Amino acid sequence: MPEEEFRLRSAIWWLSEEFSQALKGRKSTLQDPLALSALERKWVIIYVSRLALQRTKGESEYKKMLASHWKGDWELGVGDTGKMFQNLFDISVSSVVYVYKQATKQSGFVHRNWMRSTNTASDLLDYVQSNPLLSL
Repeated sequence: MPEEEFRLRSAIWWLSEEFSQALKGRKSTLQDPLALSALERKWVIIYVSRLALQRTKGESEYKKMLASHWKGDWELGVGDTGKMFQNLFDISVSSVVYVYKQATKQSGFVHRNWMRSTNTASDLLDYVQSNPLLSL
């Protein structure tokens, strides 16, 4: 595996680890059952994080930025890097919850189908690309 690919994958792994812990903490404080359902799976958060990074940094730049954090020598919410990733996590969570709540308003909504549908990925992409408030 080329070094740059290894670094990118390593950074994604560290991000996933940090986001997993943060998601557990966030869900433990939530009272809203719809938000809890939306945040059932961490992979949706990881996907939206990638979309947000692609939008704000560009296709090749987001990969370079991530790869530079391949050692995992940062902590979510601590220092400049940790705060940037905390912001990314918060944006991703709020985006997933918003898109999920919008989907629940449609007739015939089934949670299980939402998690598995390719339309969900498209809806999340559309939301991230069109959200004027998204900034990292």
